[in-house]
Amino acid sequence: MRPFRTLVDRVEREWTRTRGRLAAFPELAGRLLREFDYDLTQDQLDRWLARWFRSAGRLPEQVSLHNTFGQPPITLFNNGRLVVDLYLWVAADTTIHSHGFRGAFRVLHGRSLQETYSVKVSRRIAPGVLQCDIGVPQMTILEPGDVRVILPGGKLRHRVIHLEKPTVTLCLKTINEPGLHQWDYYPDGLALQRLDLAPELMKEIYYFDYLRGRNTTLALRYLREVVG
Repeated sequence: MRPFRTLVDRVEREWTRTRGRLAAFPELAGRLLREFDYDLTQDQLDRWLARWFRSAGRLPEQVSLHNTFGQPPITLFNNGRLVVDLYLWVAADTTIHSHGFRGAFRVLHGRSLQETYSVKVSRRIAPGVLQCDIGVPQMTILEPGDVRVILPGGKLRHRVIHLEKPTVTLCLKTINEPGLHQWDYYPDGLALQRLDLAPELMKEIYYFDYLRGRNTTLALRYLREVVG
């Protein structure tokens, strides 16, 4: 973790000085990311990560294992309350979403287009399902070194379209905040709350995906049993 060790030490130390106040974390994370002295090239970062994976021994507990937020997401530090994540982006964009955490991110390599939305909720269809109008986004180009604060819940709804492959972002964020959920927003006006699924259910879903390509009849019968 040597290129990021100073950043990890600072964020732990300075958040402790705030007595772990959640409301103070986004501003703190943004400031530390702006002050972070990062001078690696993309090739140097790739080589460092290859060495880190092989020499780190037991890795920090990884988050975002079962989604496509980063290809892959790499957790460099995790103390159970906050994490330092690297996201390697090779896909073009992410969904329009809110966040079940707070913090900030910085672009290390590549360029991105950030679209920020002012969503208006019109009705609650069911638990975890909303009808809404996502509106017209405000757009900003993000260059290497640019930092953006991440606010939780409905305080930030955005999509980041990655214009270069790869684009690399560094994120300081909280985890395990009770009561915070991520929502995904779709152009047709549907919004869905993202749920954390048990590992057993994830494996059942993966197996259903496998069966779809093998035996459609068996796959549908299996899916009915899972849903039931």
